[in-house]
Amino acid sequence: MIIFLYGPDTYRSRQKLNEIIEHYKKVHKSGLNLKYFDDENLNFQDFKDEVRQTSMFAEKKLIILAEAFPNSEFKEKFLKGAKIFRDAEDVILFYETGQIPEKDSLFDFLIKQAKCQEFKPLEGQRLRNWIKKEFEKYQTGIENKALDKLIEFVGSNLWQMSNEIRKLVSYRAPRAARRRDKSLLNLRSAPPRSVAEGGKENEVLFDHKSKYKNIEISSGDIELLVKPKIETDIFKTIDALALKDKKQALGLIHKHLEKGDSPLYLLSMINFQFRNL
Repeated sequence: MIIFLYGPDTYRSRQKLNEIIEHYKKVHKSGLNLKYFDDENLNFQDFKDEVRQTSMFAEKKLIILAEAFPNSEFKEKFLKGAKIFRDAEDVILFYETGQIPEKDSLFDFLIKQAKCQEFKPLEGQRLRNWIKKEFEKYQTGIENKALDKLIEFVGSNLWQMSNEIRKLVSYRAPRAARRRDKSLLNLRSAPPRSVAEGGKENEVLFDHKSKYKNIEISSGDIELLVKPKIETDIFKTIDALALKDKKQALGLIHKHLEKGDSPLYLLSMINFQFRNL
């Protein structure tokens, strides 16, 4: 069987890859038949020998081929024996994060013969839903305006987004806990009531998950803790200007404007950076 994971969203594709590996390790305890070939050690003969070699534990092998597409020699030889590999009992997994040419014989074969999953960058409502679910893992909410600002600042880079979410939750949780502790002190000084009588404080006192409960990220939290993407990108623009690379600089400025960045803000940032050189 052949599996093909590909696309520029490396965060989600890496998650899927790790999920497959972890499932394999649970089923096949020895772990000796998990093999990994990447672009640096991707030799077709080594791969072929691995497929042919019989496992001493009578286990299926999971053979991961990472970034195989740039290796033209490997592709050519793989396609010659493609049917044999397709029908093999072992699992062969192609993991590709780079740009794949429109007309590629290996890509055409995998699309037709493998179990494929493409990972495109999340946009629009799909990105919003993903972010909300990530916050929900920490029992944390986010205001709609704060969500808009977070996407404006970070974009669709899920590696950075994941880090920013953890940072925001870590910042808000202790503050929420301190407010809750003050409330609990007041509650403990009052006679206890049952939940049926409206005594919700009892739920809080004995809920082990209450650390993150009722936390909601605000726009102020985003502005305080998250660095806007434009401030990261602006350094590339400034470098191009400093190197007098007009083509690169103009191209980057056009990208800023196409994204809706304010021309006055761009000018002020460029001016600020050059003053501090």
